[in-house]
Amino acid sequence: MHSALIHIGKIKSPEILRDSLKHNLRLIAREVEIESHINPARKGLNIVLAGESDPLKITRDTVELVKESTGKKLRSNGVFAVEVIVSLPVNIAIDTDAFFEQTLEWIRDYYACPVLSAVIHHDEANPHMHVLLLPLRDGRMTGASVVGYKPDWAIMKKNHHMEVGSLFGLVHVESVPRFKRFAAAKKIVACLQEHPSWISHPSIEAALLSAIICRPAELLSVLGIDPEFG
Repeated sequence: MHSALIHIGKIKSPEILRDSLKHNLRLIAREVEIESHINPARKGLNIVLAGESDPLKITRDTVELVKESTGKKLRSNGVFAVEVIVSLPVNIAIDTDAFFEQTLEWIRDYYACPVLSAVIHHDEANPHMHVLLLPLRDGRMTGASVVGYKPDWAIMKKNHHMEVGSLFGLVHVESVPRFKRFAAAKKIVACLQEHPSWISHPSIEAALLSAIICRPAELLSVLGIDPEFG
């Protein structure tokens, strides 16, 4: 039984939006290397579902749209754009492109914001989609309310599952409460110690990479790995 993972995050400036677009469109040369998590041989399988291919033009047009629609200068501390990332497990036996296409339409309806860009990545272990939204509603920038908070994320994920995920045979997985996370982590470590070969399974390896990539410094230290290895 498989589930989709959804992450929503804030983009605080046009410069960060431009760099996010460059990453999603695979225009940063140093990221597309043999030793990176991106497989350059599969880059041609990526699909642009929405938006243009020029990050600078998209960024300039977005800045102008905000100014014209709101009649105000950009706030330095405001939410300029929102990124929604939807990910599926490795080797999942569904039509992933159809899933992402339906998910994009759901995002358009659910958030009711302009879509700046949507790109499906097939060049990493987990197929996933990046969707960049402009949090502009009725002439106002509403980034904080578009992103929301944990209760809003739970409602959003449940709605996506009902409207899209369930149609593809996926299951809805509730997040682990904070007070149960230490016990859950201990069970995962104990399970991998009992079955060390499982670490090589593509789905487990991808899930571990996703978990570690957010905070690798402590593991690098205890394993004695030089943080400047790359």
